[in-house]
Amino acid sequence: MSWLQENQGFLVIGVIAVLVVVAGFARRRRRDREDRAADGAAAGRTWQDGPDAAVQKTLASLATVVRFPIDVDAASSVLGGARLPRFWAHDDPLEWTIRFAPGEVVPSTLARLEADPDGSRLSLVRAAEIGGVPASEADWRKLRRMAVAAARAADVGATEEVGAAFVRVPTSEVAGMPSEQAALTPYLWVRETSA
Repeated sequence: MSWLQENQGFLVIGVIAVLVVVAGFARRRRRDREDRAADGAAAGRTWQDGPDAAVQKTLASLATVVRFPIDVDAASSVLGGARLPRFWAHDDPLEWTIRFAPGEVVPSTLARLEADPDGSRLSLVRAAEIGGVPASEADWRKLRRMAVAAARAADVGATEEVGAAFVRVPTSEVAGMPSEQAALTPYLWVRETSA
């Protein structure tokens, strides 16, 4: 009889003991994180007020714009034929939208191609949120990549730059948003000022 066969009961008990200890630490860590979040909410702090590097990276990604050295019409024709990332719709020649909730009258996430002093720029105008966090960041990153790839394919230089910061506002304060939509998405993320 080998050593493993003689001691397999101890090994099984040891593995179970290690799993129980790890699960206990994970549960305590989750509880501590929830307590810190509750304390912050009680003190009036919001998600974007935290010094977390991931939060700052997300907000910087939302603020990033894609600049093209060509006018809006030329940029629109370059981007018009490109394959859209998942969830994005391109119903207007200068706008790309995502509808997060089935009953949205006006899309809560909107990217727009606008005139710029040096040509044109594709920028995120507003972004949907889920649980206080902007839910559109990954989708916006994919749309930016598509725009840069389409510009390269058309031999047009495109650059990504950080633009104006995004802030969280009640949906009722966003121009053009119907009041009944506030029940679906109570808050949106919008550009603080135009870049």
